Amino acid sequence: MKGSELLGTCPSIPTKADGIVLGEGLESIASVMDKGAIVRSLISDTKFGAIHLKAQYYANTGYLFPAGVKVPSLGAVVGRTLGRRHDDVPPYIYIGRDIDTSDEEKLFISEYIGPGFYGVRHAPFMIPDPAKGVATLNAIAGMQPERLDRRQAYLRAITGLAEPELRSRMIDNSAELYRQGGRGMYDEALILTKPWGFEPAEITVPVHIWQGGRDDTVPAAMATHLAESIPGARLSLFADEGHHLLYVYWPEILADLA
Repeated sequence: MKGSELLGTCPSIPTKADGIVLGEGLESIASVMDKGAIVRSLISDTKFGAIHLKAQYYANTGYLFPAGVKVPSLGAVVGRTLGRRHDDVPPYIYIGRDIDTSDEEKLFISEYIGPGFYGVRHAPFMIPDPAKGVATLNAIAGMQPERLDRRQAYLRAITGLAEPELRSRMIDNSAELYRQGGRGMYDEALILTKPWGFEPAEITVPVHIWQGGRDDTVPAAMATHLAESIPGARLSLFADEGHHLLYVYWPEILADLA
């Protein structure tokens, strides 16, 4: 059957590309059709098992599923090849979906829009709903300007590190932490709440605890309690630092360990 014979129930509307019409309801796409393409020849021999998802995998990666390796999406390939067109704009932006690991189908979708074996540095910048803007640029309820200032200071601390390789690894680590969801953090929290198999008072090696007074993740009271419970432990408490004081004081910490 010819494409011109595949008719839907919606009236046809013109687009900015001569000779191409779409169905009513796709006005936004029609307005930028001169910047896109409709691929009519993409077919797959898959006859069973999540046919639609496997077709999307093929369209987004160029590989039939299963490919045998974690293949990068076309967006990651183009972003890696061409790089940023502007320093402040990510090279690969995915609009209309967020990273979701709540079920196997959404995990599968994350695979074919992701960076594959390129690694997290080539992952897409996700904008789930363009009408709502970028969630991370909006302050959540109760977020005070002082806390935003501390977060910006943290970012400056990371980007201002002297060693480019160390800075790059820290940024990669932050991105990788939640790439597959929060299960890792959840498992770590469970381990921390279980008995350690020994008492802090039994520790005989030198211990130096570095703690931020504004840490909202690990309260300063916990560090104080540990310092008082471990014989001979030293506590360095920085009243204006938060959870990531490591990125600011790492030279001092390494010098102390040496």
